[in-house]
Amino acid sequence: MFFLKLKTVRVRRSNPSALALALAMMLTMLCVYLISLSAIPDEKTNSVSGQTSSSAEIRMEGLKESFLLYARTANQLEARVLAARCADSGGAGLILSDGGDYCVISQAVSAENAGTNDLHLQADGLSLKLQGSSDEITAVSDSITFLRALATETSGLAAAVEDGDTDLPSVCSLLNVYRTQGEKAQEALENIAGPDKTIRRLISSVHASLNRIDSAIKNPDIGKIKLIHAAACGEWISILEEFVAEDA
Repeated sequence: MFFLKLKTVRVRRSNPSALALALAMMLTMLCVYLISLSAIPDEKTNSVSGQTSSSAEIRMEGLKESFLLYARTANQLEARVLAARCADSGGAGLILSDGGDYCVISQAVSAENAGTNDLHLQADGLSLKLQGSSDEITAVSDSITFLRALATETSGLAAAVEDGDTDLPSVCSLLNVYRTQGEKAQEALENIAGPDKTIRRLISSVHASLNRIDSAIKNPDIGKIKLIHAAACGEWISILEEFVAEDA
């Protein structure tokens, strides 16, 4: 199970399209290209040491998302039991901590498809300023691209399977593309010497995302596909909030 501590707000946004499956691979490659353009390092060489340092600014877009509640409880053990039951019934089985309660989530949806008693979350975007070698900046950029893609491009996958527009083997083939991207990002992050708090946070998020993808590929079902998307949305919102808090 997966826990996040998040703020709750009311939001609205458009309904995600089931065409996300057909477009996901193209959007992934386009996203990689666009973010790499925005993170082109500005290199400077120290006249004394001769070492080259780089700087770049990466834009992390905000996100608004709603989550369908399977159950809400103040008891952590009960939440775990309910989450397993939710997963067995085809839901995400994600646990989000909201105040003093544990919210068991069946899936992430648009605000229009969520009720007033469901969970509505959002975080504003921010610009992440980086300084280091060009390889280090690329590693951070690639990991952010991977995490953002999971949060925005996987919304229609489960619905496409349930509607008969595709099947689980096809979705797993697409998830393999994301897994390859995530594994490269994780390896590059782990090669950074003495990672700071930001790097450690990104490594943790990428690692958790890869575990969920691996689980879905090895034993595919609708619930695990929903978990990938819901957890990715929650993780992205959580990262934005943490980075903003650190900068305050």
